[in-house]
Amino acid sequence: MDQLGINIGFYFVHLINFIIMFIILRKWAFIPIMNVLERRRETVSQGIEDARVAAEARANAEQEAEKILADARAKAADEAREITARAEAQLKDVGAAAEVEATKIKEAAQVDAQAARDQA
Repeated sequence: MDQLGINIGFYFVHLINFIIMFIILRKWAFIPIMNVLERRRETVSQGIEDARVAAEARANAEQEAEKILADARAKAADEAREITARAEAQLKDVGAAAEVEATKIKEAAQVDAQAARDQA
């Protein structure tokens, strides 16, 4: 092998050196880096889940707000119809009372006119 330029002794020394470096790097570099990456993955995953939950909550809140607004509009429309109906009823009552009063005044005027004719 020496003729090919391969030294078996150097080969085994480099192999042992590689194995030792691999073990050292694995213990103090690869595993801690993988742990950091795993924690980061979990944090990102949790952030995505939180965003999804927040989006659902926002959608539910928007639906609830729309429902409340629709109920309030319906209630306001009902109250407006009720108030309009009461106002129309009061207008009819006032109109009827005015007609009765006008009739009384007319009859009183006719009675006064008849009395004035009778005296003349």
